[in-house]
Amino acid sequence: MTATKDRKALVDQAAVVATCQRLFGPGLVTELRALEATTAADRWPRTWFGYCDNSQALAAAAGTITTAKGIYIMPNEVNPALLARAANRIKQAGKGDATTQDSDILRRRWLLIDADPTRPAGISSSDDEHAAALGRVQDIVAYLAAAGWPGGIAADSGNGGHATYRIDLPADDGGLVQRCLQALAVRFDDAAVTVDKGNYNPARIWKLYGTLACKGDDVPGRPWRMARILQAPDALQVVPVELLQALAGEIPTVTPAAAAPRQDHGDGERFDIETFIRRYGLEVEGPHDWNGKQGAGRKWTFTRSPMCEHHGDGPFIVQHASGAVTAGCHHAHCAWTWQDLRQRLDGRPVKTGQRTTGSTAAGPATAKAATPTVEPYRPFPVDALPDPLDSFVNAAARSMVCDASFLALPLLAALAAAIGSTRRVALKRGWSEPAILWAAIVGESGTTKTPAFKLVTKPIRDLQRDALQLHAEEKARYETALVVYERDLTLWKRKSGDSDPPERPQQPQAVRYIVQDTTVEALAPLLLANPRGLLLARDELAGWLGSFDRYAGGSGGGDSAHWLSVHNGESLIVDRKTGPTKTIYVPHAYVSICGGIQPAILHRALGVEHRESGLAARLLLTCPPRRPKHWTDADIDPAAEAELGQLLARLYDLEPDTDDGGQPCPVCIGLAADAKRLWVEFYNAHGQEQVDLTGELAAAWSKLEGCAARLALIVHYARWAAGDTSLQHPDKIDADSMRRAVTLAEWFKAQARRVYGVLAESDEQRERRLLVEWIRRKGGAVTGRELQQGPRQYRGSTDAAEAALQELVKAGLGTWQDLPTTDKGGRPGRIFRLGDNGNGYTTPRNTEENRGSVAVASAASPETQDDDWGEV
Repeated sequence: MTATKDRKALVDQAAVVATCQRLFGPGLVTELRALEATTAADRWPRTWFGYCDNSQALAAAAGTITTAKGIYIMPNEVNPALLARAANRIKQAGKGDATTQDSDILRRRWLLIDADPTRPAGISSSDDEHAAALGRVQDIVAYLAAAGWPGGIAADSGNGGHATYRIDLPADDGGLVQRCLQALAVRFDDAAVTVDKGNYNPARIWKLYGTLACKGDDVPGRPWRMARILQAPDALQVVPVELLQALAGEIPTVTPAAAAPRQDHGDGERFDIETFIRRYGLEVEGPHDWNGKQGAGRKWTFTRSPMCEHHGDGPFIVQHASGAVTAGCHHAHCAWTWQDLRQRLDGRPVKTGQRTTGSTAAGPATAKAATPTVEPYRPFPVDALPDPLDSFVNAAARSMVCDASFLALPLLAALAAAIGSTRRVALKRGWSEPAILWAAIVGESGTTKTPAFKLVTKPIRDLQRDALQLHAEEKARYETALVVYERDLTLWKRKSGDSDPPERPQQPQAVRYIVQDTTVEALAPLLLANPRGLLLARDELAGWLGSFDRYAGGSGGGDSAHWLSVHNGESLIVDRKTGPTKTIYVPHAYVSICGGIQPAILHRALGVEHRESGLAARLLLTCPPRRPKHWTDADIDPAAEAELGQLLARLYDLEPDTDDGGQPCPVCIGLAADAKRLWVEFYNAHGQEQVDLTGELAAAWSKLEGCAARLALIVHYARWAAGDTSLQHPDKIDADSMRRAVTLAEWFKAQARRVYGVLAESDEQRERRLLVEWIRRKGGAVTGRELQQGPRQYRGSTDAAEAALQELVKAGLGTWQDLPTTDKGGRPGRIFRLGDNGNGYTTPRNTEENRGSVAVASAASPETQDDDWGEV
């Protein structure tokens, strides 16, 4: 072994030998590369590299390194001719020396999954960050095992966690590995730990287990650690391609970029880079003049990159003379692109099929062969929630194995209810928005939406329990006092003296935080007694939607008109046939709503009338794809639950202002100058989008405009209640709160497109989508016979099954492939295999085009719902 100056072992040669014997077959060549390394002969840090064809030689070569930032190997199969560059030894990488390139890889042997904890660049992870990453790897391993994957290698990288799986793919895999990593990132990324999506190119280097990870200095709290294998099966099996395709099928297809990892050209139209930089607060220098092949352009360089640890001459954004955009990093091992940057910041990948300034390894950019009808799900942007809400949602989602949005949406509604009528945000004179949100979780039974909903609302339910217990005690004292009063009143009447009559005790009013009764008639007296407002929290929102027609003969003219006013916190007048008060006037009705609803019920409940009236547009929706359950030992820290309760309690302590008549009224807060600039940018861009929309999406966009301001108000006071020291002013929304709110609003826009795309499907489109989803869950390929044994409408009919698959071929969603005959001969068979266009859906710009063919009452009714199909 070789020791560093702090006496920690840099290389454990026995562990290195064991690693190589697991990763490489006999005679395979790999590259050994050490970054910022020194040896006994040369103490100037530089890159050293060499090639080895046996484990003993590689361990010996690694042992010659004295210090290094990190020691790596090339897991995929390297062209054996490269051994002649430096055979079973290492040398300095001088100017002109070539290390392994993508073109030098013969086959892909490993899927490399790296769970990396979020931390400042250039330092080792803390013990908590390290443990979080290792826990995330265990979650990934458990998820893949539940999906039928054979065992892989789980390892400690020294700063994070690794999971490596044996695969057998050509070097040019058509982007399959890249899509697998992106699918895992969508499922498992959060603010604390992310899956490295850049580990897809064939010549990717990988930490050598049995060597020390030495980022930054070795200090208490952030120590250097040995990379090591934690667990591995006795015999590694290759992951079937069908399982890789099934994982990759969870996200839309991306264009492979292996041959040009730093070249990625954006929209053909001129993109407003400067507005983009301001909106997301990117730390850049520039623009500087930049001369490219197309002529004069502009270049910005990152002083701090959101995508990698480099800065200065590394990460950049370039706008070409044509207006197209390129982004990336000049460092060889950085592979992020303009698409990746857009996806991380605003959740919207650059559109494919448009004019670009170049081509990729897959050839020139081309339009898709077919345009399916439902937009793919985007993960909820948890990092847009302020601390500690983001960490709470991430921890709870991991513990419950549910989508983060199942927790985030009821949480946002609960925060809105806690603020209630005490605050509004003033955007200009005559336009203010209240803290009112209506959130609906769309999911099938068994998708963990109910436990998530109950966890988030528990602090408010606890407050309600305490308040009702207190009211019960006050009521008992009141009844005792009432008996005394009635006795004293009788005595006073008998005396007929000049003394004043006894004072009647005041009947106590119960403080209400949360309600479940959904009729406006029942809510009106509660709102009058609780002017701050209420949270309507129902496990199933079907009852709320059904209550609209309860007193209107099924015509829809009952409560729905009242609810449209409630969404804005306007006054409410309710005439009642019973009760001591026949007319109830509520000056400001504040009700936030959260709950779940099953997709089939949503189809029926959000009929044409409620969508045209704009009531549906007021709902913030989430409809994530179903995910398989799997056991996890992850749990929620009770301290985190208590912290959430304290945050909500502090919001409930907010006091309103009073008007000239002494009545409570909201405190109106404004926008700081930097927040106002972000709001105006969002407002203008949002308005431009809305110009191209009509019907339901146009209605949704009109409400989402104000929703962004409401979200900014809620985020602002959540930060205030959490004691965020970076908050610029308690009564002015700053840029950070507005930036988070815009990110959330953009996500809700994507969800509106997705859900309205489902509601706007024709029967034929829905049938096609459900068939594609069923095939994807079967691994992406089926025969006509297998389909005949699947969903009910194809059972017993070979012709119907074959015809349905042929329609998918005609739509450009897949192809037929011939199957080889068996040794016994027989008739040749064929199998349908989904193509790239079957991996995702995009919503038409205007769902109004399909409205004439929607049959909401019959769509996905319980009678036709089939477990073979899955979710919306």
